[in-house]
Amino acid sequence: MKAECDDCSWTGAESELDKVSNLESRVEPGGAMPAGECPKCGALAYIKCPACDGEGLVDFTDEEWSAMYGVPMSGYKFTGMEPETMKRCPECDGKGVLDLEDCGPHSWKDGV
Repeated sequence: MKAECDDCSWTGAESELDKVSNLESRVEPGGAMPAGECPKCGALAYIKCPACDGEGLVDFTDEEWSAMYGVPMSGYKFTGMEPETMKRCPECDGKGVLDLEDCGPHSWKDGV
């Protein structure tokens, strides 16, 4: 999987990441679990959510939009008054990154 540094924007394979040092002091309770440490700058690196491309938001499906507005999103005439045109990404729960636990085995964590 592709990883991205939270600081210097380095991107690369998850296998290129270093083991996270001092994890307990660098991740807040409830925060996203990093995939590793950036090999370039040492900051935390995460697996960017492929479903929302790291944005944390995705478009409503036509079915969801129809349930709210009575017409599919593809046929809706936008007025700019809609409260929401996107929803929180269900894959990453709106965080934009996948938690380590959601990504399967990891070389530095699981000895893979």
